[in-house]
Amino acid sequence: MSTDRPLPVMVWIHGGAYQTGCTAEKEFDGSALARRGVVVVSVGYRLNVFEFLAHNRLREEAEARHDDEPYANFGFLDQRAGIRWVVKNIAAFGGDPENITIFGQSAGAGSVLAQICSPLNRGLFQRAIMQSGAGLGMFNRHQQSLEDGHRTAERLFEALGVSSLDEARQGPAAATPAPQDERVITDVSPLEDQIRNIVGFTTSTGGPYDFEQADHRSAVQAYGAEPAEGAVALLRIYARAEDRGDASINSSGHSFLSVRNVSDHDIEVGGLRIAPDTEMTFSPRGNRWEHTGIWYNLEGYYKRYLADSYYQNIYAVQTSLDQGQLDVVNRNLAKSDHWSAYFNCAAFTESMWNAVCADTLSAGQPYTPENLRNDILAKYGDLAAYNPQVPYDYIVYYGTSLTPSKEFA
Repeated sequence: MSTDRPLPVMVWIHGGAYQTGCTAEKEFDGSALARRGVVVVSVGYRLNVFEFLAHNRLREEAEARHDDEPYANFGFLDQRAGIRWVVKNIAAFGGDPENITIFGQSAGAGSVLAQICSPLNRGLFQRAIMQSGAGLGMFNRHQQSLEDGHRTAERLFEALGVSSLDEARQGPAAATPAPQDERVITDVSPLEDQIRNIVGFTTSTGGPYDFEQADHRSAVQAYGAEPAEGAVALLRIYARAEDRGDASINSSGHSFLSVRNVSDHDIEVGGLRIAPDTEMTFSPRGNRWEHTGIWYNLEGYYKRYLADSYYQNIYAVQTSLDQGQLDVVNRNLAKSDHWSAYFNCAAFTESMWNAVCADTLSAGQPYTPENLRNDILAKYGDLAAYNPQVPYDYIVYYGTSLTPSKEFA
């Protein structure tokens, strides 16, 4: 579209309960507005604790600087910084810096309300649209006082085991050890197990995944073998499946991976630090439609707390990772944590393994845990361990389902 006049500008602030969300959610596509002669900008901002942490030490640090800069509500400040950037630069994109509308949905609408109310924004934009979530609704009815925020931040620091801002700013954060209390067994019936797996299989999408490939690959090893020279970690692949007779597609079972720290220092796995001689499992779970992204340590939790019959018939092999290969795994996990779809666990584990191991595996067509298990046994059966101990060193957490993925072929 060509025009002799600057175009109106709309600045989008995404929602997500101040916990999740991103600038490129597929249900909020700015191209339709752009086709009608609007310059659309989507502003990102910090979320969760990084958005609203209000620690008393941050106040003390700000007062020591004597610069009158705010020391709380960082997410709102990020939004304001984005709007200020638009005012300064949007003319280069054909937009009118004196005709800016900010708009948002859900927590984004609550953010718009906050921007309207802030005296720092006087003259920064001309119009505002709040689409659900504004007013005295859910996001704004019960706001904490600054003193409440300080107390909450102190509890967070205690939970993280840090005592200063410098410690808190070091990353990645340490993973939280898993409780090793007495098991409470919860039975999962064979029928329920099969129904969950069928749902997961039939709704899973993606694969083969377009993962980054390591520039050198390690050989497969027997499960439990000594790590190769120079290794900082072991990558282990697990696959299980129940025999389902003559079914045309066996959708039972599950496959997952783990990284074990074999170095003498903490290493990063999936954005968290894990200690020497500890291990972290990870995999997508297609039958978990309430959360996408990657589940961490769920497999060990299931093995420990669900009925002993739930995770049987597991086979596993391993390969050694040096630091460069571990970095590749972590970069691939960072991609995976932001995929917004249901995923086939067998396709994921096959692709992650093949990115760093010279002795490749195939989950077949279609991708199933049974095909992956059969390939492990056919190629490396003499190296595979049967029913190895599934690690449960850290508590369960999951990656964030934020952006639609184009990372699989």
